[in-house]
Amino acid sequence: MPDNPSLAETDRPTWPQVEPWLDRALAVPDKERLTWLKAQALPPALHDELVALLQAEAGSRGLYAAADVDAAPAAPAALASGTRVGAWRVVGLIGRGGSGEVYRVERADGSYQQQAALKLLHTADDADERRRFAAERHTLARLQVPGIVRLLDAGSHDGHPWAVTELIDGQPLDAAGDALDLPGRMVLLRRVVGVVATAHAGGVVHRDLKPANVLVDADGAPHLLDFGLARRDTGSIDGEVTQTLSLRLTPDWCAPEQLTGGVAGPPADVFALGVLAYRLLAGRLPWTLAGPGMQRALQRLQQLDQSPLPPSHGQPPAVRQALRGDLDAIVARCLAREPGQRYADAAALAEDLDRHARGLPVRARGDAAPYVLGRLLRRHRMVAGASAAVVLSLAGGLGATAWMAHRAAQERDVAQAEARISRGVRDLVITLLRDVQAQPPGERQPPSAVLARNAERLSATLADDPQGRDTLLAMAQLYYQLNDYVGAAALYERLLADTAAIAPEQQAQAEAEWAQCLWRMGRADEAGAPLARAQAFWATDPSRWRLRLAESRHLQAQLARHAGDAAGAIALLEQALATQREALGPAHVEVAVTMNNLAFTRHQTGDRDGARSGYQAAWALWEQLGDTDGPDALGLLNNWAVLEMQAGQTAEAERLWQRAVDLHRAHLPPSAEQAALLNNLGKLRLRRGDAAGAEPLLAEAVAQATRFAGPASPHAMAALQGLAEALAALGREGEGLQVLADIETRAAGAPPLAQAMPDLAWARWHALAGRWPEAHARADAAQARLQALGAAGAGHLAQLKALRGGWPAR
Repeated sequence: MPDNPSLAETDRPTWPQVEPWLDRALAVPDKERLTWLKAQALPPALHDELVALLQAEAGSRGLYAAADVDAAPAAPAALASGTRVGAWRVVGLIGRGGSGEVYRVERADGSYQQQAALKLLHTADDADERRRFAAERHTLARLQVPGIVRLLDAGSHDGHPWAVTELIDGQPLDAAGDALDLPGRMVLLRRVVGVVATAHAGGVVHRDLKPANVLVDADGAPHLLDFGLARRDTGSIDGEVTQTLSLRLTPDWCAPEQLTGGVAGPPADVFALGVLAYRLLAGRLPWTLAGPGMQRALQRLQQLDQSPLPPSHGQPPAVRQALRGDLDAIVARCLAREPGQRYADAAALAEDLDRHARGLPVRARGDAAPYVLGRLLRRHRMVAGASAAVVLSLAGGLGATAWMAHRAAQERDVAQAEARISRGVRDLVITLLRDVQAQPPGERQPPSAVLARNAERLSATLADDPQGRDTLLAMAQLYYQLNDYVGAAALYERLLADTAAIAPEQQAQAEAEWAQCLWRMGRADEAGAPLARAQAFWATDPSRWRLRLAESRHLQAQLARHAGDAAGAIALLEQALATQREALGPAHVEVAVTMNNLAFTRHQTGDRDGARSGYQAAWALWEQLGDTDGPDALGLLNNWAVLEMQAGQTAEAERLWQRAVDLHRAHLPPSAEQAALLNNLGKLRLRRGDAAGAEPLLAEAVAQATRFAGPASPHAMAALQGLAEALAALGREGEGLQVLADIETRAAGAPPLAQAMPDLAWARWHALAGRWPEAHARADAAQARLQALGAAGAGHLAQLKALRGGWPAR
């Protein structure tokens, strides 16, 4: 007898308790199963669960008719050839499914000649089937668009509902794809996704996408049919929620939430499209299933947490090279376990496939280096957000990174400019990428170093070329993307030196981005003039440029707050938010970004309650948008955690930072931002007395900050300081002293702010040991260095003052 973990008579059985008994029951002949099961004297709950599963398995055979051809004996057609159904005459049987048959019919009333397909529901006494059939007819009547079979007629025959649709003479998608080369399959895939995107735009989720339901005609055009499981994407249709309440689906192709009884919205279709894409590109399914429908469904359930191999795996070299990278990433995103990790709908998937076809970076791959170099083929419109500099909290030992810069590309209003990207830009990208690929795998430099090595030569060559000015602008934007504001500003200045040579809209764009660089370089007094010039141009046609003007309010608000006008900064962001909500609707990424920045500004002005409610509302919007793993959403979690820490809610702050770290690790590559999050979480744990939990986080933060921000960067120095304290708290004083020596080595020859870090670190080290004269002496040295920095050291001075406030007098 199979192992059966203990089960109380009233407990609901778990899958490990059910599975061995179900396997044995499925091996018993159909007619004997229930009798055999009753003889096993199982607990009632386990017995009832097995009976329900066996009944579902028996009922699933007809529903899986397309794949389970041997699941049930063939039955004679309900309608003989020549039978009249409404205005149609039956020509012959095309096929049958679990609930009816499909016939080829022809017009029989003499009004015109036409052949079509008639679907007849034979389970006329099944109320659920009748409702499902009526829903399909209703859906087809609404979706009168190319690529989706058109409903021609409907009625009832001897009490059995029927529907007539256009007849598609074609092959199932997999058979049609097998006859094409890889480029042909890619074209076919994009056309299929486009058809599903049309259905989604019409508010309809198909929920049963598979090759048999996508017929490809002789011209290569796909046609979507069989909307028997389709639902309106409004949460309900005719009072029925869009939840998978019964196993009326095909386990080879359906989404995990359909197998587990969850809500099946557009991401369920995206998952099925991912399986179709995998089949088209790889020539096989992502998984190997066997047996009738229920058994295959159970096999899928066991594999839900296993990621399939990428489509490129095991392919011939040429195919593997074509699939590896973008296409593997696109398919992987479609096949994500959780709906929120997939594309939101088929339109988003279609956009990424289109980007791949045009040679643009696909969103499925994120910002990993050296892939980021490919972004030079796009125009980036950076939203001026809150400062990206790390603010070191010496009193609390915490760093707050204000990540409010919106990194997504803004492509509205510049479609024509996209088309003007010259061959020189493409050649530049190819040059940079070849440079990266030429380096040994273990010695590849970050994109910033590769760009720096080529930028001066290329920019000098292209500066006087009209088309080359597009290249200069793209290079400046890439420097900005890599957080090299000094390099970006130099290129913007070169571009703007001759404004008569560039188009006014290009000048405004460059002016605004140059202003953003100046702000981030600490030159706030210089940033206002170029920003004002950009806004003046956009104000000449405010209806066209109103979204650009709204975006520019972010930097304008920062400058206002810097000048001491907190109320003015908040008013500017509220104005931007109102414009974006009116133009884009309440649920849009731009709205969420502005909500982030508005909450952050209130936070910085001391309005904790207003900031907290703002962060909560913005996070709810990120969740609604399904974009909780992007940089802006993670920046919100970071700043919200800082707020809670400042309010003394350390447990809530730790929860928020832990969530941000988990999301960043799961969805984004290692980076300076991830280092800052690790540093913040580690220092909070240190503050709460958990040095053992803090030490590995801080060590990881040091490694990432050193690699991505630089060895003497504020990110790296802050993490090193925390690591030294953690080691001291763990009694590993020798290792801690080595870290302090490392800080001093890194500070030698570094920028002035970094040179103050050793004194700060030693001051804290001596204070931890109670060596107060030494602590005061090093704090005095740090204070002198910070005072010499002027405004750049003001924030650190305030925190140093708070730190010394807890020390005993000299």
